[in-house]
Amino acid sequence: MYKQYVSVQEALEIILAHADEPMIEVVKLEDCLGRVLAEDVVADSPIPSFHKSPLDGYAVRFIDVKDAKPDQPVTLEVIESVPAGHVPALEVIVGKATRIMTGAPLPQGADTIIKFEDTNVQKDQTQHYENSSQHVDIYHVPKSPGNYSHVGEDMEQGQLIVTKGRLIDAAVIAVLASFGYHEVHVYRKPNAIVFASGDELVSVDQQPSYGKLRNSNSPSITAQLIAWGVRAQMGGIVPDQKEQIASTLLAALDSHDFVVTTGGVSVGDYDVMKEVFQAIGAEILFWRVAMRPGTPMVVAKWKDKMIFGLSGNPSAAYISCELFVRAFVRKIQSLSDVWREPVRAMLTRSVGKVVGQDRFLRATASVSREGSLLVEPLATQKSGILSNLIDANCLIYVPASKQKIHSGDSVDVILLHPPTASNHELNRAKDIPLFGFAGFANSGKTTLVCKVIARLREMGYRVASVKHDGHSFQMDQEGKDTWKHRQAGSEAVTITSDSQLAFIDYRKYEREEQLKQALSHIRDVDIILIEGFKTLSIPKIYVVRNPDLLHHAYELPMVEAIATDFSLEQQKLPVYDINDVEGLSRYIVNRVLGES
Repeated sequence: MYKQYVSVQEALEIILAHADEPMIEVVKLEDCLGRVLAEDVVADSPIPSFHKSPLDGYAVRFIDVKDAKPDQPVTLEVIESVPAGHVPALEVIVGKATRIMTGAPLPQGADTIIKFEDTNVQKDQTQHYENSSQHVDIYHVPKSPGNYSHVGEDMEQGQLIVTKGRLIDAAVIAVLASFGYHEVHVYRKPNAIVFASGDELVSVDQQPSYGKLRNSNSPSITAQLIAWGVRAQMGGIVPDQKEQIASTLLAALDSHDFVVTTGGVSVGDYDVMKEVFQAIGAEILFWRVAMRPGTPMVVAKWKDKMIFGLSGNPSAAYISCELFVRAFVRKIQSLSDVWREPVRAMLTRSVGKVVGQDRFLRATASVSREGSLLVEPLATQKSGILSNLIDANCLIYVPASKQKIHSGDSVDVILLHPPTASNHELNRAKDIPLFGFAGFANSGKTTLVCKVIARLREMGYRVASVKHDGHSFQMDQEGKDTWKHRQAGSEAVTITSDSQLAFIDYRKYEREEQLKQALSHIRDVDIILIEGFKTLSIPKIYVVRNPDLLHHAYELPMVEAIATDFSLEQQKLPVYDINDVEGLSRYIVNRVLGES
């Protein structure tokens, strides 16, 4: 019987235990970029193999020039000029010097190189060997003999330079070329094919009809595999039919090292992938992983070939591929660091939800101006959401034992791409999800917003709110200090104390800019509720108690639900009782925080 609902660590161990040793092949040096080295590189000779000049200057005897000073230079006769690639013909003896170029061998007798900038030639000098009867004044000298590259200074003979299992980049190629590796032993690239299953899918070049979706999983997973050094191809879409899936899999397994499928691995009526794996004779290694997203996952082995059945939800498939398939790919290429080790970063926005599973939250990592690694969880974490993968350069790992993690906490982060340079302050409102309540006067907006704020607080979320007043309001009190500041001509006043802070801006803004200015001062909360601003494009609930005003629910931008106290016939939008604070609160949490 196969294992079910395994931990992330156990799933990884099972997969790596079934990763076969890689095969070795020989490729030309010019074709080895991005491949994995299958042999140790040992220096068969020293580099450099001769004493050489690291700069343009003069080769001299230190004893001849050791007393040289700017006001008392030492004058030497130049006996020859030696460019790189040529061998000195003359020995440097007492009172003599050789003009020498970068990379040229050190002449016999010389033990010091003086750079051009510390000399002055007494007559015009050319770059030819036939220079003679010329003299050079030496003004500055090093403290001791040297200033040249010694034999073996870079690499000594017999030294281990590069170990096998190293990904070959331009630097490794330079070393290989230095030691004459015109052919290189590398590990063979694995080849794989990716299928997406589901009757709801159409190919990328098709216009999806109602109820259909373009297949984004196959191109995405294939691209991930190629980036990791796999010869991967897209195998197209297979319908939810056992016989067709089985025949497609068998044909693919005959000609590929492993197969990745997406979809059909959960518990629905049409989730048949696990049954098909068993029907073709594959051994199920495990089914389902205790993680979110990506719980539905089945891994099997057919003969010596691995099959990875990933979730059909785009983000879940992407993350499972990053965590598990990538580790497998690196293991079968003999790369040592199969798992991205987490790094620590400071969380800039609280996240709260108890799920009893390890969580991998899509996030953006950045480096602050002070050099600290910051991580900002993206607003929506639903497994079916694809768009925010574009912004995610890391995953925040939240272990099952952890409940709420707070802004300012140090958390484990798995970097998918290098962090961005950032000069932003922690958790500005641009990164915090917004949700609005709109309606006309006396609709009950404020009462409802206050109740929802209280309920969200009970659920463990930190809430901020912005209220639009259709009339002028007055916060200052005549005679108070802030009032005096305003009377003196200040356009904006901030007042602070140990317990609160207030910002009053007296300038006039357009409606959208009003909200933008208000939001710019909010940080370190999980959600911002907006009351009013009904004409702005913010996801919102329309609050209505007058049937004559119901039509505005379908005219205002981004209305997603209706809250009312009168009965309604079937509507195109979800309808909630205005007193159903629990239902409305959970709708908001699910909608903007991706949590249920």
